[in-house]
Amino acid sequence: MAPAQGWAVVWEFMDRFSLARRWAFLLACLCLATLAFGARHKSLSRLQTGLEGVRKSSVAAQDRIDALDEREEGLMDKVEAAKSFVKVHESLVAVKKTVEKARSVRDLRKKLTSLYDHGHTKALALVFDGDVRQVLSDITSKQEVLDAIEKADDYSPKTIPLANAELKKIRYERDALQKKLDKCAVDERSILAEMKVVKGLGLGDIEFIRPVPGKVTSPFGERLHPLEHTDKPHEGVDLRGGIGDPVKVAASGKVIFTGVQRGYGNIIVVQHNDTYETAYGHLSEIDVEVGDIVEQGDVIGKVGATGRVTGPHLHFEIRVNSEPVDPLPYL
Repeated sequence: MAPAQGWAVVWEFMDRFSLARRWAFLLACLCLATLAFGARHKSLSRLQTGLEGVRKSSVAAQDRIDALDEREEGLMDKVEAAKSFVKVHESLVAVKKTVEKARSVRDLRKKLTSLYDHGHTKALALVFDGDVRQVLSDITSKQEVLDAIEKADDYSPKTIPLANAELKKIRYERDALQKKLDKCAVDERSILAEMKVVKGLGLGDIEFIRPVPGKVTSPFGERLHPLEHTDKPHEGVDLRGGIGDPVKVAASGKVIFTGVQRGYGNIIVVQHNDTYETAYGHLSEIDVEVGDIVEQGDVIGKVGATGRVTGPHLHFEIRVNSEPVDPLPYL
């Protein structure tokens, strides 16, 4: 039933009563409407708080996963290096035995040179700095070489199992965080669906469509600003799009602003009624003028990268009584 028809029925019903009863009836309707609005506002506030909590948990989980990935990469590099060192360690053992068997400095030089020429290059390079052949020719005592080997061979083989144990813990924690991240995504969709129902109670005849088909690349609410690297409120959503993609008006209305605004670049603002406005930012092209009446789905501009951006996309806002709200429940 249209609003006008509804009020006609109400007035026809009220004609049966006295003036006093009419006023009493109107007062009761007003009280009920006030209570309904208050309940709706509380529900939206509760849902918005829940949504922000879920999104913060999601961001924290993703940050932790990123940190674990970085730690895992470092440990895997360490394990690979350790495996290589184990082979060198085995070579050092052979070198040490050869040194201990040497009968003289001359014999020592000869044996070490032979080892260097037959597969123990890395081990001897680890023991001696600089040109190994030159160092070998300058050796003056057996103890000098043994001390150098001991210094080079202070690596603990326990490093590999310890690193593998930590890798196992990292992968277990990451799996748990991924499950939490998946649950956050489910919870967010559920809350958005509920918000859409609650907000629908106050939409009247307005139904919004997505101005571009691209997915959300940055949601509504507090976020780390991509250029300023500080937490700032994001008063709309960023929707993926390429330069020149058509931007459609989300609902019928009147264009009340076109031009450039700080941060937004080229922007269009459309008024839909006394309550709702929508804004479309970072446009590469504006195809309407102030005062134009537009129908839902009309192309009003093109996706761009004007204003403060890191790349082409559409910044889309829904404003209720001039205050920005999360657009997703409306779409």
